[in-house]
Amino acid sequence: MVKVYSDIVSGDEIISDGYPIEEQMEGAAFVIKAKLIITGQEDLGIAENLGEDEEKKEDAPGDIPQGDTVIDVIHHFNLMETKHDKKSFQAWVKVYLNAIKDRLKEKNPDRIPNFQKGAMALVKFIMSKFDDFQFFLGASLNQDGAMAMGYYPEGATDPTFYYFADGLVGKEFQQILCVNPFTHKQQQHKYLSLIHISEPTRPERISYAVFCLKKKNILCMNLLIF
Repeated sequence: MVKVYSDIVSGDEIISDGYPIEEQMEGAAFVIKAKLIITGQEDLGIAENLGEDEEKKEDAPGDIPQGDTVIDVIHHFNLMETKHDKKSFQAWVKVYLNAIKDRLKEKNPDRIPNFQKGAMALVKFIMSKFDDFQFFLGASLNQDGAMAMGYYPEGATDPTFYYFADGLVGKEFQQILCVNPFTHKQQQHKYLSLIHISEPTRPERISYAVFCLKKKNILCMNLLIF
């Protein structure tokens, strides 16, 4: 099972425990060490076509992999960068933390003191490095909703992201196991909760492309030939 966390304000899915999540600051902060990846180069369990594709590889052995360099968690959850100065960030914090507090009053009032202490510690940390931070909204672009807040620690080549943990609600999904029919390699995926089987893909043989999907995002494909 994998737990996907959604924002209590926007409902946007923003992170999953497929990434190692560290709790800090009285449990008020989720901290994730993200990675830079090249799109199209992720190991998504896609079965390679035989024949023409193999010939193309042999013809161009020196080709450089093409794709955009992106941050994995931002890319996989379709987060979008937004801009803040210190004044607008503090205004967002006030509204968002009040929304979290109102929810805790209903769901877990005993949590409020530690939440307030930890949340203020996270805000102070971000403000101390404000010029280094980037801010990302969920897919709905709800300006009042949760943000992924990331920066590059000194000397790091990959960013670290912070989230207000009490503003997220987790829901468990069954992980999907994709199997490459040619290599028999199996791989579990972090983000998948639906399988779709397409129409036959080749006229001369009955073939089906099996797509593992999370909503509308195709994350892996296996070609099954019968």
